[in-house]
Amino acid sequence: MTADPASTPYSLVIACRNGAKTLARTLASVADMGRPDLEVIVADDGSTDDSAAIAEAAGARVLRLPQRGRAAALNSGIEAAGGEWVFFTDSDCIVPVDWIPRYQTHFERGYDGVGGNLIPSAWTVVETAKIVRYVHEFEGEFVLEGDYTHFCLNGNNMAIRKAALEAVGGFDESYIHGADADLTRRLLESGYRLLRTPDIETTHLKIDDLAAFKRTFFKRGSAVRFHMDDEPDAVPPWSLTRARAACVKRMLVDYGKLTAVHRRFPQAPLSALALAPLAHLSADLAAVRGQRHYYRHFLQEHRA
Repeated sequence: MTADPASTPYSLVIACRNGAKTLARTLASVADMGRPDLEVIVADDGSTDDSAAIAEAAGARVLRLPQRGRAAALNSGIEAAGGEWVFFTDSDCIVPVDWIPRYQTHFERGYDGVGGNLIPSAWTVVETAKIVRYVHEFEGEFVLEGDYTHFCLNGNNMAIRKAALEAVGGFDESYIHGADADLTRRLLESGYRLLRTPDIETTHLKIDDLAAFKRTFFKRGSAVRFHMDDEPDAVPPWSLTRARAACVKRMLVDYGKLTAVHRRFPQAPLSALALAPLAHLSADLAAVRGQRHYYRHFLQEHRA
């Protein structure tokens, strides 16, 4: 599967931590593309399962790393990559057979980084909720340049020039969650032009239940770091009451998006659509708890 890194224009980096249940399917989808010009690197973040052996059996180049987190694993993969363009997906995703040609079309338009979207492999209530909240991302292209607008490239489906990644120092390894958003922000601050397009989709094999969804959102509360960069001792710009009210407001907005979601994804069951905004409300409330938790964590870290 792996091309000669000295001659390939493309490298694919997959960070993996105990991904044995899905990694073989991810790598099979990569092999199905039939791209001898693609170098495949699996950055194994201290897995305790058979992830590394599965990747090696599939022909990928495996970096066996100590567990230091996803961002650190991705940085190791970037450093090892020989391609001009570095692609990223996750160890629980499937890429389409025409993944690289779709990206090539946008490379030719002069962008320094391109990202696509992620669709679920099953339309459960929680997976439908993820689409409802971000249905606008499936409705058109977004050129990203200049100021960061909280709209980012996502590591499950993106490709960025290696030179650009190196120029901004890759991923910030201190981020618990939100490293993709932080990387996007620093790329934009450095003058790079990026694109989010609905033309390129990967499929997510992992299906979250509500508990897992809420855990993810709690961790997303660590993005409070964005608000602490300049004034780490500032009082948080939100209160529990205001934040909870904002969650309810977003739920009502989500209900207004259901027609657009049904039009774009008619395969989504109506029952899942009806309950999806409630699932996202529950996750948003978990994020509020996470914000307060991580604010205290980062404040103590700053004062230490």
